Amino acid sequence: MLDTPAPEPAPPDAAVPSAPAPLPAPGWPRAARPGAVAGTLAGIAAVLVLSAVALALALALRPAGNGLDPGASAALFAARQEVVNFTSFDYRHLAADFAQVATDATGPFAHDFASQESNLRQRFTTTRAVSRGTILEAGVATFAASAATVVVAVDDVVTNASTPAGSTLRYRLQVSLVRLHGRWVVSDVRPIA
Repeated sequence: MLDTPAPEPAPPDAAVPSAPAPLPAPGWPRAARPGAVAGTLAGIAAVLVLSAVALALALALRPAGNGLDPGASAALFAARQEVVNFTSFDYRHLAADFAQVATDATGPFAHDFASQESNLRQRFTTTRAVSRGTILEAGVATFAASAATVVVAVDDVVTNASTPAGSTLRYRLQVSLVRLHGRWVVSDVRPIA
């Protein structure tokens, strides 16, 4: 048998390995240190309060509505409405439909629409046409205090005596607006190729 030397005793200042940590008591984490739970809850509460303050600031500082200047938002709304008016007619009440378009028109658009009104009235009445415009998208291209340009994509579903199921026409339009007497009116409408 070989003689092996006995291990040397550890010096008095050497760290003594500790015993493994005991398993948590039943019902843990309630059995955790009382200060640890209170500290964790205080930390969670602080994060929630800071998040609420950040959200409140973000909501208070964001622009109103869609992020546009209020004047640009008003121009956008006016353009959308006039395009719906311009693309929505019913042969049974053309006078009211045409009057609605004329109310929000000025300049070249008002002139062009008025010059075509008789022809449109005859064609819509003869064919018993009904047209319903639906805005797909719209956005402000340019904006100043007294003038704006809005680009609008619209679907126009037209039914008539020969096409009772209807057909859909899709337009992209550039709508020019001016601010007159405190409100936005359409001065020109041009198709975009």
